[in-house]
Amino acid sequence: MKSFESYPTIENLEQTFLMDTLHRNSFLYKFIELLSKIDDNFSICIDGEWGSGKTFFIKQTQLVINSFYSETDNAIQKKWKKDNQNHSDEKYSKKIVTVYYDAWENDNDDDPVLSLIYSIINELHTTNTLIDLNNNQIAESLFKLVTAFTPFKEISDRILDTKKAINGSDLLSDIYEQKNLHCHINHFFKSILPNNDEKIIIFIDELDRCNPRYAIKLLERIKHYFQNPQIIFVFTTNINQLQHTIKQHYGHNFDACKYLERFFDLQLFLPKVDNEVFLQYLNIENPTTPNINIVCKQVISYFNYSLREIEKYIKTINIALGQFNEIAFDDGGPHHRAILFCNEVIIPILIGTKLHDINIFNDVISGHNPNIIINIISSINNKEDLCKCLLNTHKETFSSSPSSNSGSYIQEVKISDRLEEVYNILFSSSISGEYSKGHCCFTKHTQNYLFQTISLLSPFSSFDIENI
Repeated sequence: MKSFESYPTIENLEQTFLMDTLHRNSFLYKFIELLSKIDDNFSICIDGEWGSGKTFFIKQTQLVINSFYSETDNAIQKKWKKDNQNHSDEKYSKKIVTVYYDAWENDNDDDPVLSLIYSIINELHTTNTLIDLNNNQIAESLFKLVTAFTPFKEISDRILDTKKAINGSDLLSDIYEQKNLHCHINHFFKSILPNNDEKIIIFIDELDRCNPRYAIKLLERIKHYFQNPQIIFVFTTNINQLQHTIKQHYGHNFDACKYLERFFDLQLFLPKVDNEVFLQYLNIENPTTPNINIVCKQVISYFNYSLREIEKYIKTINIALGQFNEIAFDDGGPHHRAILFCNEVIIPILIGTKLHDINIFNDVISGHNPNIIINIISSINNKEDLCKCLLNTHKETFSSSPSSNSGSYIQEVKISDRLEEVYNILFSSSISGEYSKGHCCFTKHTQNYLFQTISLLSPFSSFDIENI
């Protein structure tokens, strides 16, 4: 089993940038332009909902900036130059070092300063060609910083491991006394960026996911000790969630909004990726299940899913219905057509509702809330075609309102009424016998199939790699 191909791997970052797959390149270009014009210590917050693609965006930003300093022309660099012909390259000729720091991944560390310094050294050693870590001045400044912050016996194993990254440098020394931390941090960054026109951009990700103590300590430490004019911090977070995190620490009456204003010089909001664009990127449409595709898109729109939620939803649908083929089922009898209707309409809505809100989902499956199914189907343009199997086509037709002509040979039926009738059958606690609605015949077997399928453990579930 594997996940969708939208994680921020180097390959995905490169391909989505080169093809502008998510239609975000224009935002990325403007953001890089902003970063290039900052000449002092600065802190930016990129706000966005969970799962909106913030990590992908900043890692792609880092990828593009790093491409400016490649020794040879590369596809990223060529794409940038092609799309930004009116911009001078002069402002990008100065050295810009980029570092990515996952705050959530490190929130078990005792103190953010050592954790952050370690991440800077580690990433520069593994991914950055602009810094010569064999430089004794860097080794000396790092050593002084570490020993100033904590006695040698308490230095973490991760800090000691950086010795391997600095050839010929001795981090093991007998200096135990406390130093001026602010001075040593500045000295460390000066050793990395000896020229005043050079700068480092540190991307701090997942701050809102950290435990409250660590999140606050990280913000406070950066504010107090990282005021070097050559440092730019970019935080990605969900501001609302971060405010909740702050209040968990200081109390619910604490003004978290004013508190956070101290740390961010500028707040940006990451525009959402259009769902249609993202679905095209995922390339998930199955030609054998056109109606399922339609309903899934409507569920995504109805619940206003984030990018991460879309991925999770499509993955779950693929597991539940990965072996299903609409065309093969369409030629079956009324019992098969009832299963077909469940697969095309009911199951995608149930799975989507469960992902959105488990309490609403429980109301639906307990027979207390038909409105979710009715509302989603009613908002689909071709709902009549989608539900035509529920009609006796020789005696019934769908209409937007009940007909006043009761003597008409063809009876007009509201879609919402027919859907509610089917809902009451499927989610009855005492279903028995057969219930015919149009070309479909619903039974206890239909109900059992429905609940087995949404469990993801039915005989029809698919865990094949291509379906995940």
